[in-house]
Amino acid sequence: MSTVIGLYRQFYEETGDPVAASNLVLAHAMLNPQVEETKALKVSEAAKRLRISDKKVYQFCEEGRLRHHRIGNSIRIRPEDIEEFIQESEGPKESNRPHRRRYRHLRL
Repeated sequence: MSTVIGLYRQFYEETGDPVAASNLVLAHAMLNPQVEETKALKVSEAAKRLRISDKKVYQFCEEGRLRHHRIGNSIRIRPEDIEEFIQESEGPKESNRPHRRRYRHLRL
């Protein structure tokens, strides 16, 4: 996990001390400046990534299908939640059901 939250969880599991875990995250960030917090996206940004309308994003959030966070009156969506939504929406790749020919009764 390269996010700050992921690093904190990892260090907390290792140490069991929240203060020590925070200090380790800070030290790690100072030694590795490329580690950044993932930015939560606005509804319009999430809609562009999903290639759907803003209205659909609001609908999916309201239905509980797309995980989101409310900050005041606005909605923010993490990129990880978008990826999870895509994975859940795609469903299984292969079907165990055999392919049926639609027009078997027709003779050519």
